[in-house]
Amino acid sequence: MPFYEAGVTEGPPPSVAPGDVVELQVYDDEGASQGTVLVGVWRQAGTYKGGAVIEGRFLGASDLYYQWWMNSDEDAPNILKAWYHLCAQATVTCPETTKYKRMVHSDRNRNLGAGAPTARRVPWLADKVLKEGVDEKYKRFVEAGGGPPKSPGDKKTSATTAAATWAEDGDGEDEDEESLSSSQSDDKGMKAKIADLKAQLKKAEKETQKDKDDKKRKKRRHQGTDGPVSQSKKKRKARAGDPDLSGEERDKRRGRRRERSRSRRKKSRDRSPSKEREKKKDRKKARKSSERASKSDESEDDKEGIFRAKKAANTGGAAKEKDRGLFGGGASVAFSEDSSSESESLFQKGSAAPAKGSQQRLVKYARRHPGRLASRLLLKMHEGTARGAVGPNALRSNKTPVVALNSLLTILLPTLGPKVGVRSTRELKTLGSILDHLAGGSPSKAADVVCQRIKALERATQEGHWGAAQYLELLAPEGTLLLDRDEEAYMTKEYLLEQKLRSYDRGQGRRDREVKGGGKETPKGKGKAKGRGAKDGGAKKPSEGGGNERRLPSIRTLHPLPAFMEAERRPEELMQYLRELMCELDSPYAKYVRSLKELETDMPTEDPPGAMEPPNLLPVRANSVEKFLQGKDEQVTAWVLTVVEVLNYHATMGKSRTGPAHLTAAQELMVTRLMLAVRRFTDKEGKIHPLTTSLAEIGKVKFDYGGEPVQYMEDLEAAKIIPCWPAVGEAAVQEARDFVPPHVQDWLDNPEKCLLPAAQWPEEPPVSRVRATDSEWELIVEAAYARGMMRMVSESELLRDQAGRPILNGAGAVKKVKRVGGEEHMPGDDIHLPYLGQMSMMEIDEDEEVLIDSEDLVSCFNLFRLPPKWGGFTAFNKKVSARVFGGPANEMVYVGMTVVPMGWLNSVALMQTVVRSLVFGMSQVPETSEVSKLKCFPDEDSVSVVYLDSFDELRKVKAGYRAVLEGRPSHRHQRFVNTCNSLKLPLNNAKTLVGAVHGSLQGGDFDGQDGIFESSHDKKLGVMTLGAAILATGSATEFELRHFVGKAIFSMSFRRPVLAMLESIFVDMGKVGQAKAQLTRGTLDEVYVVLALLPLMYMNLRAQMDQEVSITDASPTGGGGAVARSFKYEPDTSRHDGNYCRERGRRKNYAMPKFGERFSGPNAPLSQAVARGGGIEVQEPFDLERGHDFFTDAGRKQLEALEGDPALAAEHWGPECRLFSRARGKPVKLPDGRTIPGPQAVRDKKHVMGFPWATDQMKIQLRRSNKMALWALKRAKSEFGRRRYVTVEHPYNSWLWSFTLAEELVEDEFEYATGTNCCWGGDRIKWYALLNNSEEILKEVHRPLCQGHESLRGYDVTLNPDGSLKFATEEESEYKIAWCEAYARGLKAQLCKNGWIQKAIFEGRVQKVETELKLSTNRLRDPETALAVARQVVKLEHGMTTGMERAHLREMARRTSIRGTDVRLLLGDNQAESPYPAYRWMWHEVLAYAWKESRHINEGEVGAFNVLLRRRCKDPAKHELRYLHVVDSMVSRGAISKGRSPSRGMNRLLRQTAALLLGSDQYPLKRTIRAYRMAVSRFLLHAKLCHLPLRTQTEVDAAVADYINMLYQEGDSLAQAGHILSGLKRFIPQMRLKLPLASQYFRNWQRIHAPARAIPLSWDLLQAMAAVCLTLAKPGVALMLYLGFFCFLRTSEMLALQWCHLILHERRPQISVIIPYSKTSNGNPQVLVFEDANVWRLACTLQRTNGSEAFLWPGRPHRFRCFWRSLLTLLHFGQEDYVPYGIRRGGASWCFLETASMDATLHRGRWTCAKTAKQYVDQGTLAMAKTLWNKAQRRSVRKWSLKGARILKRLRQ
Repeated sequence: MPFYEAGVTEGPPPSVAPGDVVELQVYDDEGASQGTVLVGVWRQAGTYKGGAVIEGRFLGASDLYYQWWMNSDEDAPNILKAWYHLCAQATVTCPETTKYKRMVHSDRNRNLGAGAPTARRVPWLADKVLKEGVDEKYKRFVEAGGGPPKSPGDKKTSATTAAATWAEDGDGEDEDEESLSSSQSDDKGMKAKIADLKAQLKKAEKETQKDKDDKKRKKRRHQGTDGPVSQSKKKRKARAGDPDLSGEERDKRRGRRRERSRSRRKKSRDRSPSKEREKKKDRKKARKSSERASKSDESEDDKEGIFRAKKAANTGGAAKEKDRGLFGGGASVAFSEDSSSESESLFQKGSAAPAKGSQQRLVKYARRHPGRLASRLLLKMHEGTARGAVGPNALRSNKTPVVALNSLLTILLPTLGPKVGVRSTRELKTLGSILDHLAGGSPSKAADVVCQRIKALERATQEGHWGAAQYLELLAPEGTLLLDRDEEAYMTKEYLLEQKLRSYDRGQGRRDREVKGGGKETPKGKGKAKGRGAKDGGAKKPSEGGGNERRLPSIRTLHPLPAFMEAERRPEELMQYLRELMCELDSPYAKYVRSLKELETDMPTEDPPGAMEPPNLLPVRANSVEKFLQGKDEQVTAWVLTVVEVLNYHATMGKSRTGPAHLTAAQELMVTRLMLAVRRFTDKEGKIHPLTTSLAEIGKVKFDYGGEPVQYMEDLEAAKIIPCWPAVGEAAVQEARDFVPPHVQDWLDNPEKCLLPAAQWPEEPPVSRVRATDSEWELIVEAAYARGMMRMVSESELLRDQAGRPILNGAGAVKKVKRVGGEEHMPGDDIHLPYLGQMSMMEIDEDEEVLIDSEDLVSCFNLFRLPPKWGGFTAFNKKVSARVFGGPANEMVYVGMTVVPMGWLNSVALMQTVVRSLVFGMSQVPETSEVSKLKCFPDEDSVSVVYLDSFDELRKVKAGYRAVLEGRPSHRHQRFVNTCNSLKLPLNNAKTLVGAVHGSLQGGDFDGQDGIFESSHDKKLGVMTLGAAILATGSATEFELRHFVGKAIFSMSFRRPVLAMLESIFVDMGKVGQAKAQLTRGTLDEVYVVLALLPLMYMNLRAQMDQEVSITDASPTGGGGAVARSFKYEPDTSRHDGNYCRERGRRKNYAMPKFGERFSGPNAPLSQAVARGGGIEVQEPFDLERGHDFFTDAGRKQLEALEGDPALAAEHWGPECRLFSRARGKPVKLPDGRTIPGPQAVRDKKHVMGFPWATDQMKIQLRRSNKMALWALKRAKSEFGRRRYVTVEHPYNSWLWSFTLAEELVEDEFEYATGTNCCWGGDRIKWYALLNNSEEILKEVHRPLCQGHESLRGYDVTLNPDGSLKFATEEESEYKIAWCEAYARGLKAQLCKNGWIQKAIFEGRVQKVETELKLSTNRLRDPETALAVARQVVKLEHGMTTGMERAHLREMARRTSIRGTDVRLLLGDNQAESPYPAYRWMWHEVLAYAWKESRHINEGEVGAFNVLLRRRCKDPAKHELRYLHVVDSMVSRGAISKGRSPSRGMNRLLRQTAALLLGSDQYPLKRTIRAYRMAVSRFLLHAKLCHLPLRTQTEVDAAVADYINMLYQEGDSLAQAGHILSGLKRFIPQMRLKLPLASQYFRNWQRIHAPARAIPLSWDLLQAMAAVCLTLAKPGVALMLYLGFFCFLRTSEMLALQWCHLILHERRPQISVIIPYSKTSNGNPQVLVFEDANVWRLACTLQRTNGSEAFLWPGRPHRFRCFWRSLLTLLHFGQEDYVPYGIRRGGASWCFLETASMDATLHRGRWTCAKTAKQYVDQGTLAMAKTLWNKAQRRSVRKWSLKGARILKRLRQ
């Protein structure tokens, strides 16, 4: 039957009868369709608004959410009986009514008639789950009296079952007959045939049923049980145990059986009366009454309630009350009347529909029937635990079974799982125990449990944990075993004694021998140990000195470490072992870890509800991290947990604080990043040396803070030195002076300039010897002479002191030597040597990678010759035989260097200058690409690093091109190689890198693919080796500590905040001497922390610049912070209504260029237009009609004062023009047609200045007009006109242009701009001419052609009564507004073009800033310094314009200077540090707080920085970003930038800074709940700033609507508006239906919003991509693509897949995919199953060769995106044509098109709403249909897809 739609379908609505099933269309709160529901009709209650109102039972719904709402929500209508309105109008317009509460409205319905609904009638019943639910509800509906009418002979159950079965088979009578009659109406006998067929089927069914009954009857006869009594008993038992019967029906049948049993017993007693029986009955009653009397001391509740100390036996005649609970919907329980507090209860049965005041009703029910709630709960627990089969509780008469604790332990706690914490578990066990004691009749025991619980709560509240308080309770402590308490004590005691004896036997004797001073170490607690340095075997006390250093009494807990390190170990093995040992130390860190573990054990496992603010990033619970990393490598997990504990320790400053119960989004990202960092470290090769080797290494060599070894001079050996030199003919090939600038050439030509003044020379020259034997030295000199590196030096060439003593040099086997004598430093290019930390300023975008090109000169110092004068300065203090140089063998001569000596002070400066000349001069590499400590970091895609003998080039390329460019040199590097080859300079091929992704740079490893720059792996392993040796021995010398610190600091320089972790080790370094001394606990903790954080010591060059800038400030009492994302308006500008003040165009206190208008007219429109244009100050207009008398001396002086203004830049003159018109003297035609003479002519060509015969009055007027015109022309002709801008305006045919001055101006630089007023909005054609010397003004106002205009007025002339004429053109004497604005634009453009306005603004701003700077610091009080700094600040302000925020921030990143330990922001051109103009940002306050206790101002500044940093760390979107932070304290700036401070208080805060910075370096992954919190927080901040009232729900609705409107106007995303609504409804459920206005705004926005969705991938394209992956030997990636397509995986879900997440079925080609974390899974894993033979075979083939922990995609997420773009490029698609999310959308569309099942698609896509799935399918299919491929794309996809199919088919199991 078709649907009836109100207002659409013609005719009356279908009638409804009781027992019918009606299908209704339902809608959600917003009016959107929510599917259909089936309702069984009880009765028709009446009509409402023209539509029938029926009372019906809910049977089922097509929408799963609607089904859940009807069954679970309290606000939903009652399932059993509810009102349904068959609306006669649209449901949206149908109003609610109080008569029928919670009525469901539907304007689209149909009557399915009587009988169970079938899948043919209702298509959504094809789902078996929905069909079973509807059948079950319909069966209960029939049993309750609904359904079709039944014949008297039919049984209800069998008829219902038969009808349901028949309908389920699809043969319903009504529908089939109707469909057949409509489709085959020509066959008249079809209905008869169908009826006959049904009759035969019914007959066959009856015969079958009869046969079954006969068989059963025969079987009963055979068993001898055939009879009415036995059969009836079996039937009753079967019915009583029938699971299909409802609880109500079952209770009715039991009640009837009990009544019949009582009547039979009563009749039997009546038939056989006996006096003995009466006596027994009397005695029994007397005994019961005495028992009741003995219980009279019980409480009143025990007397009247169900819970008694002992249950009274039920009497046969006692009346029972059948109770169905509070609301009448529960199971029926028969309570005796004496179990109630009243004899006759009016509360017999609850109403079917819950009424208002449910809580009051509950209280009333509990008071009138005490104990029934508990009884019903116990009975429900009893059924759940299935304990009724055996035991004392098996009797049905027991209404209070003792099952509470059993139910909690077996059902409730396992169901809740990890959601319930320790506190909740103990609480539930306590309550369950109390309830069991009461149910068992032991109220005294229950009271004991309560009392002990109160004591335990008091104790736990005082101590802050449940460690000791749990032993006060009568319940067993958590975690106890089957052992008794005494057994546990005995076992623990024996174990500890055994460990103590073993520890003494293995380590005590050796430790005694190691103690210096002649005494033995005394065990702890048994005397005093002798201190180091004690005399006569006596121990020093702390007060006597030497005792202020804390010793480590528990070093023996690390005793197993030396044995563990006897063999080589992997780093992860060492860290896992150290993690177990360090916790046993008596150190601050170990104590913290132990206390934190206890605290996490006692804390609840659930966060408190309603938390609006997200938790801090740190601390984080270790058990949550362990759960998050479950299934990962055990050793990697242990290291990650160690890092987390270290970060927690420093973030909380050692205080025992715990984080949220579940990891937040930011914490999950942090843990993931830590795991990747540790795994990247452990994946590299290398092991830690054994302890013996480590101890030898730690004392062998020293390392400086740069990580380089410091060696002592050793003897020279020719066999080791000569191979390192260039070959013969390759050394000394070029003159050094040819590669240096002139000032360095001067130094080289005059070596004496390198010497100090003679007065500063030492009295005796220092003596240095050559460390070599005579034979070795001779071999070395001979080899050097053959290469041209040495020559013979005569006595006269030697450098001598004042006394004539020669100054000679020594030689030794060293890499570096210190300067001994005095030398001046040569001004070379060593000042350009780059620092290691400068590479942190390199920014690699997400789609970029870096290729490295590197070249190194062989023995660079030996390639360049010095001038001959340097021979005497480089002579050695050891002679050789002249035979070496071809002289006599018996003659000994001096030897000097011809090349650059490596030990010379200026050798580095000279070689840096030479190599820079090679690179930037001869090879023409742009010097702007150089990384130098004197320059900003290059803003180029290719940067150059020149470091002595090496030239490295780092070039950024697009990720898609890396495979093509890899292995190919850059053009710049190729030019350098060509230059070296042409100069015969040898290159070290062993160090050459050509287009490499990975390489070494300045002692570090550079990964251009992942954007990681870190210390080399061997150096990190060296740090771990030395640290393990120190921890194993627990002692070290000063030399060994310096060795460890030197290596560690070099690795820390790649992550400067880690420097703050070292503090106690420097104290110990100053205390210990040459002998080994035991280290303090703090030092051992710091060594352990350094080892733990080694994987994090790297630079992340992919960190982008955040557009949000932050600022903090602090005082001794409090602090605050603010953030900004955009610049303010230009500084120092007057503002009016959000714009520049237009009145006079003047900026405050600025000497802006001025404009003056002369003879402007009374309104001066031109001056107003120039003022409105801004940037130009306007003088007061000068005009006769404005009160200025030009023809008097006072008026002319006033004009001269205006003209003499030095800031005047432009003038405009408009002299009077009436007497200059050429039309004078011509006749004038009046409007009445008369022609009269016009004004008399006063000029002609010969008499331009006027007729001499004019009247005296006219001559006066001519002189006045000529004076005004000549003044303007002379002004233009003057010096002012040549330097400034002058314009003169007159009519086009004016006699003024015939003046000699005007003609001279035109011949000079002036030009005419012409036009007509009608082109500027005038009513008449009136041509003008503007004489000017401005190009820009000419462009704006010159319009020589008029295109013609309509409705123009003529030149009317009116004759006045006095005889004068009035010309209509006099009305247009003023300039038109459009013309004035064009003139103003041209003038401003002209002044800007010449830099006049900019210069005025700059100078004015400099003056203002200079004034403010002089009031700030003592250094800036100097006028010259203040002026220079002010100019730098204003220059920086110039780039801080709105819209250029990102460019400015990147510029600030480039200006960062890192010199040694200083990190500064260089703002000036002279590389000096200048103040930062933070006032240019639009700041928004986010934090303001007071300190709990006063602190030093410097500590407060760092503390304020940490507070704002902690706020940033909460947001995952702020992770892995660089950001600009502004402070006003140079102390805090220096400490934060350096990473540490000598102040302990500051360093303590910097450790917290380091923990937060290390933990927040990660990519963002958004979560919905986080977005809700952020949206609500932003709204509350908006309401606070705008002072919006939020007292009532109406005000909140209005505020939210206004906020959504603001988001729309500002262009924000629709998702933000949705998040604010969803967030309010989630965190404040009462607001769910209280935001009508805001919801309407949101819906309006939704209607006009067109989201950009990803285009779905087709199956062919996916196959082609997988084929490419298979061809590229990446089968795991191909499998990942297939899994993502078949399982509709999101991109993050695909990338998180590991091989352990795939379960391959053996018997059938099915794959089960486990998704560990999903957006919609609420933290729970999800499992999907699909079947495909080809993919199954591929997975089976690959799973054999991959470990379970391996990822299908081995790289980082950004690498997959780059790989994805490369795949698209290979297949001839654009890189943005498809995105990875299209795999999920394409899979959903393909699945629906293949299966035509929306339910299957919904299940596999894991959508919670069918509407979402339908949108995916509909929009995805449409997008695929609209997407057209070109011929090349189709051919490529077809080719690769066929190839992939062939590859898969070749695979075998």
